[in-house]
Amino acid sequence: MKSHKLLKNPEACRTCAKCCRIFTFYDHNGDGFIDRIRLLKTKKIKVEESDFATNEGKSLFRVILNIPCSALVKKKGKYFCKLFGNKKRPQMCNEYPYNMTDWEKRFCKGLKK
Repeated sequence: MKSHKLLKNPEACRTCAKCCRIFTFYDHNGDGFIDRIRLLKTKKIKVEESDFATNEGKSLFRVILNIPCSALVKKKGKYFCKLFGNKKRPQMCNEYPYNMTDWEKRFCKGLKK
């Protein structure tokens, strides 16, 4: 597991946890997946065009799930991960913030002093 040397203010993570409260992924809508997501009647999912494109030049869409991680716990106003240090914790969580997109870096309070 990498150390989180990129974080300039790790304590800010305990009060924000936006990276664990909102999950994003990207898709190019080649099979109509994005079109199907747009038909879902929920405010917890948002689709927007991203600044990225595939190697073939297809536009990528950012899917934003406003659904918190089930391992996220809030105690006394601070967030904690129930899986921190556990082998069941996903690799992407262990490597965070090293695998962040520029979009995610914009809202990360832990990267700011």
